[in-house]
Amino acid sequence: MFALDGTQLLCVNKSSLIKILEDQVTVEVGEDLADAVQLDIASSVIVNTSKNLKVVVLDGMAEVQSMKKSSSVNTCSDLANEFNRKLEYILSRYDETHLVFDTYRENSLKSLMRKKRTGKTQPVQFKINDSTYIGNTSMKLLLSHTKTKDELTAYLSEKAVQYAIERNKCLFVSWRETAKCSRAYSIDELKSNHEEADTKIILHSIFASRRGATQLHIYSPDTDVFVLALWWSKFFPLDTMFVTGIGQNQRMINLKNITNSLGEKKTSALLGLHALSGSDTTGALSKKAKVSFWKAFKKADEQILEAISKLGSAVSFLHDERLLIEKFVCQVYVPGTNIKNVEDLRWWMFTKKETQEENLPPTRASLKPYVDRVRYQTIEWCRADQPFPNLPSPLNFGWELKENSSHYVPIMCLLPCAPETLLQLIRCSCVKRKCAPPCKCYSHNLKCTELCVCGGDEELCENLNEHTNPEDLEEDMDDDKNFF
Repeated sequence: MFALDGTQLLCVNKSSLIKILEDQVTVEVGEDLADAVQLDIASSVIVNTSKNLKVVVLDGMAEVQSMKKSSSVNTCSDLANEFNRKLEYILSRYDETHLVFDTYRENSLKSLMRKKRTGKTQPVQFKINDSTYIGNTSMKLLLSHTKTKDELTAYLSEKAVQYAIERNKCLFVSWRETAKCSRAYSIDELKSNHEEADTKIILHSIFASRRGATQLHIYSPDTDVFVLALWWSKFFPLDTMFVTGIGQNQRMINLKNITNSLGEKKTSALLGLHALSGSDTTGALSKKAKVSFWKAFKKADEQILEAISKLGSAVSFLHDERLLIEKFVCQVYVPGTNIKNVEDLRWWMFTKKETQEENLPPTRASLKPYVDRVRYQTIEWCRADQPFPNLPSPLNFGWELKENSSHYVPIMCLLPCAPETLLQLIRCSCVKRKCAPPCKCYSHNLKCTELCVCGGDEELCENLNEHTNPEDLEEDMDDDKNFF
């Protein structure tokens, strides 16, 4: 579940789940509805009636990131004008438009994942105001720093509301813990402390549904939003579409068709499945993509489906439910296996299949904190309808605070990877430099012993414990003989 540098593995090809779920639809769409969908994509004007309330919810940052900054954009004011011109097309098609932005926090659970995605690109912070010059700045660089994105979302939100007021359009916008509307509507329900636009989109969609939306379109390229929309679709109008893709590749997905095909039990387990099979917060299991999890999910019995559904239903999680999740993970690695314990499965795969270590399932001691992180993410998703959800502490769900820091880091394993004395038996072959880097022991955060070429001699080595006597090592090994 972790790369060599200690960071969580990225969930690759996450969007494949959208295609998988689309393919589950067994209800044939009539020609009339299909024609209506195509007409809706092409249309730029709607006809308002007292019986029709057409609403769209947009992922704000996705809209910003999809912009191609023209040569005429030299300042932030120019960028806002271009963004509003893009927004005008949407405003003209719907009775109500909801624009939703992420909230950017320094101690986010996604901080390390975001940093890993940027790679070696050094973030640059910009001060956002009308006159800030960005003429020679790419959108990628402009959005490279968290504080810049925070300021930019606030700036564009205010500009968008003003733009809608001037054109007498109905626009709801939320960013940080703030919400505004271009009209004098009550919007207290839209003020929230949600970090992710993903859950804010659900909050806005439920708000619009309660206000009488008869048609709801959710625009987003994000798989998380798609799965969330499916799970929450029972609170949305019958005519609810998820819109994804750009230009000619844009397509509209009918959420009700998918949930009807899946059935209640599988739909109820979707959020838990999505988190368990890999997300930005939880990371992912090595060599196991969404497809592998889906194949096991389709064949899962009712007990397993119920256990996956309960991943986000309550703070408490029973031991029996953990065992069912472990059984499901075994099915992901070896379809149809009767083995229910990951430790037994690891041994079987190693001895019978000669499976390489990165292809083995996680140990129990590493699976437990992973499942806890999955539970935390699922609990957060299941409370998307609450503006200020009472979430548990991440410290009780597979995370710990970095020493002398406010940043959360995932717990890799509840046990050492091997007995301490076994780790100490790694020996270096240093002759000079007194075991300074690149000493093998030093590089593995281990101290030299008398088994090393340096002999653990204080005159030859500066990488020593207080004692490195072989007799002490033998005593320690006796203490650790029952480690496994």
